[in-house]
Formats: sequence, structure tokens, C-alpha cells
Amino acid sequence: MLCQYLQLPDEQAVLITLFGGLLLRLLAIRFRWEMPKFVYKDEP
Repeated sequence: MLCQYLQLPDEQAVLITLFGGLLLRLLAIRFRWEMPKFVYKDEP
């Protein structure tokens, strides 16, 4: 959305999105961020 708002060329928007996603993933690994987990326990 921000790339469209700034009217960046498609190639730059793709690169910014890819590097942004990679950066978030590396930060998640570094700081051990986890997604919420759904734990299903079977009731007897």
C-alpha cells in the first residue's frame, strides 16, 4: 500500500517488499518471536 501511495515503480516495490519481509523474518529469528499457537486438547 505504501509503495502504491508513493507511486514507486513495480520493480522497486517488489524489492522493498521482499527485503522488508526478509528483515522481519530475521528479526523474528533473532528475538525468538513466535506466532500464537492453537493448542487443541481432546476432552475425555
